[in-house]
Amino acid sequence: MRLELAVLLFTGSTAALAAAPADDAWHTYMAELTRQCPSKHLEWLAPADIRDALDDYKSHMNTDLQHAMTASEHHRCQGVSAGATCDNSGDLDIAQKNGLVPSVAASFCHRFVRCSKQSDCDSQSAP
Repeated sequence: MRLELAVLLFTGSTAALAAAPADDAWHTYMAELTRQCPSKHLEWLAPADIRDALDDYKSHMNTDLQHAMTASEHHRCQGVSAGATCDNSGDLDIAQKNGLVPSVAASFCHRFVRCSKQSDCDSQSAP
C-alpha cells in the first residue's frame, strides 16, 4: 500500500513537472489575451478554434518554427489519442520559447470578434 502510494505520488510529481512548460505557456497566452482584447472573452475559445487559429498563424511562420511546432505537438502528444488541446499546448510552448505569444494573441484578437460563452465564439470571417 505504501509502495503504491509512493509510486502514485512520484508519477503525479513527474507528470506535473513535465506539464510545467506548457502550463506556463498557457498562462502567458491567457494573460496576453486578457491584456490585448479583454472584452472579447477569448478565454472561452474552443480547443478546435484555437487549433485552427494556431494552424493559420503557423502557416505564416518560417519553416524552422513550423517544424519546431509540429515536433513539439508530436512530443507532447505521444500516447494521446484525441483532443486538440494537446497540440495547442505544444504550439504555445514553442511560441513562448521564441517570444511569440504576444504576436499569437494579437492574431487571435484580430481573428475573433468575441465569445459570448464557452465555445460560442464568432470569427471575423468563416474559415
